[in-house]
Amino acid sequence: MTDNGTQVADADGDDLTAGVSMESQPSRFLDIDRLKGFAIALVVWGHTPSAAITTSQIWYYISISVIYSFHMPLFMYLSGFVYFYVGSSERFWKSPFQQIASRFNRLMVPFMVLGLVIIFGKYFVHSLSSVSDPVTSVSAGLFKVISNAPDNPLLSIWYLFVLFIYTLITPILWRLGGRSIVLILTIGALGWTLPLPEDYYIRRVFIYFIFFGIGGAFAIYKDIMFPVLSKYAYLFLLLFVVVLSNFYRHEYALILCGVPSILAFHGIALQKFTKKEKLLLTLGNYSMAIYLLNTVFIGVSIIVLSRFYSGTLSSFIMVITCLFAAGVAGPMVARKIVNSVPILKPVSRYLE
Repeated sequence: MTDNGTQVADADGDDLTAGVSMESQPSRFLDIDRLKGFAIALVVWGHTPSAAITTSQIWYYISISVIYSFHMPLFMYLSGFVYFYVGSSERFWKSPFQQIASRFNRLMVPFMVLGLVIIFGKYFVHSLSSVSDPVTSVSAGLFKVISNAPDNPLLSIWYLFVLFIYTLITPILWRLGGRSIVLILTIGALGWTLPLPEDYYIRRVFIYFIFFGIGGAFAIYKDIMFPVLSKYAYLFLLLFVVVLSNFYRHEYALILCGVPSILAFHGIALQKFTKKEKLLLTLGNYSMAIYLLNTVFIGVSIIVLSRFYSGTLSSFIMVITCLFAAGVAGPMVARKIVNSVPILKPVSRYLE
């Protein structure tokens, strides 16, 4: 337990939410792990439309719109928090090339490998069944991924690429800003004032940087921020609900809803009643495996489940619930299998 009442646990491995090592750290915040679990559950639910079989359930698509207004800002906040909590900006300059290679290995290798798997998978499945964002040729699929085309088959894991860019530019900005978070927050805010294209992930790199920076600020000033978050959690939650209900479809929904979501959900995660919560903590520990593989399991599951859809509300709920369960449980089982097979040990580290 920290001085401000935050529950912590021994850090015995890599924190993949931020793609940074926590091996040298004496402790890690369990509230962050639970928030990872909450965020990854939202990610999976947000990915189920890729296998949706009808457009008749309005409530379902409203839920997706609501989630997309804040879930990735929350994820980026967590990444920024962990990145600065473990001191990655300072550690980077001790061995820059080693740090770049390490982050490339942890973030870009799974991005590229999974990209090839999805491209080839969609290319072959396209001739057998309808799939979202189909790939008509391998070369076309690769170009879509690199250029971030509107039908990018790998868009579901864009976070890895953007986070890799952040691990390259943040140490530089940290030094240029005199080891202050102000420059990073300023550039993050400016990203929202520029008319940027989606091509080559440019817009995503700029607009999500503010949330990464906020996470950094909260990590740096955690002794000040955590008591505030804990004390006013329910007020922040009320603010979030009010803003969300009015602006979840706004063109600036990510910033309008994203910031209150950070205050609300981190505040709730710091409450005493969360200290014994296990489900979100487990999901948080499996977040990387779920993030990488959830769309694969969702895509495969819909091929089987679509035959059970009869057009009724009950069958729709059954199918969507099963897709969500497959997207969460499938990757968890896959990671356990990979970890139990000695020959697959080199792969297992990417799912941890």
